[in-house]
Amino acid sequence: MSVIFTPRARSSRWKALWPLALLLAVSIIGGVWLWRAWPQVLMQSAVWQRSLNLELSRLLQAVAENPAAAGLSLLGV
Repeated sequence: MSVIFTPRARSSRWKALWPLALLLAVSIIGGVWLWRAWPQVLMQSAVWQRSLNLELSRLLQAVAENPAAAGLSLLGV
C-alpha cells in the first residue's frame, strides 16, 4: 500500500460530472420555457376544460331526454 498521495487531475473530475451539468442545463432551460409559457398553457387548459364540460352536459341532456335509447346503447357496447 502506497503512502504517497497522488492528487487527481481536475479534468477527470469534470469529465465524471458532465451528465449532471447537462441535466442541470436542460432542467433550467425547460423551467424558463415553462415559466414563460405558463399563461398560455393555463388559458389553453381552461379552453379544453370548457369544451369538455359543454360536451358532457350535452351528453347528459341527451340521456335525460331519452334514457331508453341511452340504456340500449350501453347494452350494445
